[in-house]
Amino acid sequence: MNNQNDTIKAVFFDIDGTLLDLKEHKLPESTRRALAILKRKGIKVFIATGRSPYLIKRSLEELRKLSPDGFITLNGQYCLADGEVVRAHSFPVESLEKLIPWLNDNDITCSFVEADYTYRNRRSRALQEYVADGGHDPLNEAPIDTTDRIYEHPVYQLNPNIPDSLEDEFVRRLPGSRAVRWNPLLVDVIPDNGGKDKGIAAVLDHYGWTVDQCAAFGDAENDIDMLRFAGTGIAMGNGDDSVKAAADYVTSDIEEDGIAKGLAHIGLLTEDEMEEILK
Repeated sequence: MNNQNDTIKAVFFDIDGTLLDLKEHKLPESTRRALAILKRKGIKVFIATGRSPYLIKRSLEELRKLSPDGFITLNGQYCLADGEVVRAHSFPVESLEKLIPWLNDNDITCSFVEADYTYRNRRSRALQEYVADGGHDPLNEAPIDTTDRIYEHPVYQLNPNIPDSLEDEFVRRLPGSRAVRWNPLLVDVIPDNGGKDKGIAAVLDHYGWTVDQCAAFGDAENDIDMLRFAGTGIAMGNGDDSVKAAADYVTSDIEEDGIAKGLAHIGLLTEDEMEEILK
């Protein structure tokens, strides 16, 4: 079985709103079938996420069923290809030291994300009130732990529970950082020279491929860099307008077979394969 598009060697997929629906966090059957066909053709499948390897292992059984060839995790800060770490880029300890007193003084909850562990510095009053009112807490399993861990364990990403209005202040307090938001309560803060695009570049270097030999799918703000970087960037129909504007093509919604239709549009699935997928 030969794919029509012989250029693309790898495809990178965001998780929430791209591979998994936002209501039940399930993988659409058409997506599962489409990715299985890609792998049969020898096209590598990568997950590109803000999550850590720790959280993927704990909570994403749906994705493990896909047997991906690797992961761009922590928004590009910790990346694996065929089981090998190809990029590991953490915050300098001295930057974290400048931030922690401000978090404590202002009762701000922040998750410190390591490769194999995630913890919180505290549960702020604002976060507790939000959850009590029925709000979704994306990192509700993260334990409270001491920030003294920063001296022994690299921190690749921070997730402060702050509104838009505090983003700029947070970044100022953490030299060499930038923020990418995907949740009203939570924002991903990564090194300013990081991003999913940097992770993809590391994977391409690992295999000796060029950027035109990959495609990427996403729906949220933290996907914009990788959609612009990839040879072909595809936004989900359910994605943010800013993401659609950054993409080369906008496919249909996740629940309307958006992944399969996007892959067919760029020549990675034939008409016969689409009939097999959508039957």
